Amino acid sequence: MLYVVSISIPPNTPKDKPIEKEIKIFEKWVEDITIYFPPGHVCLTGVALFYGTDQIFPNEEQEWVKGNDIPIKGYLHFRAPEKPLRLKVKAYNEDDTYTHTVYVYINTSDISLDEVNKSIVEMTNILRELLEEWRKVFSIPGEVV
Repeated sequence: MLYVVSISIPPNTPKDKPIEKEIKIFEKWVEDITIYFPPGHVCLTGVALFYGTDQIFPNEEQEWVKGNDIPIKGYLHFRAPEKPLRLKVKAYNEDDTYTHTVYVYINTSDISLDEVNKSIVEMTNILRELLEEWRKVFSIPGEVV
C-alpha cells in the first residue's frame, strides 16, 4: 500500500516549531519512505518522520532530510507496534519569502521481507525432500542439491 502526503510549510517555520501532519497506517510493516523536494527548496526545508516522540527517519535524532529537486529514499522495515500506526511527519522552512511543499510517499505491507524469505527457504526444503524421495522411488542416481 502506498500512502502519499503533501505538506506545505509557510516561510519562517523554525526547526523547533515544525509543521506536523499525522498519517494513519493500517498495515503491519512500513517498508520505505521517499520524500520529494521540488525545485526551489535549495535545502531550506527539512523533513523528519516520527513514531510518538521517537524519530525513525532519518535515523539520527535532531537531523532532517533536506533537498532540492530530488527524491530521497530510505528503507525503514519498521514493524507497526499497533494498528492503526500513527506516524507524524514534521517539516520546517527557513526560507523567509516562500511557502514550500514537500511530498512524502510511504510504502507499507502486511508481510515483511524476512517472512517472505523464511517461507521461500521452507518451501525450498520441502521441495528438496520431495525430489529426494522421487529420486529414490524411481531409482535415479545422484543426489538432489
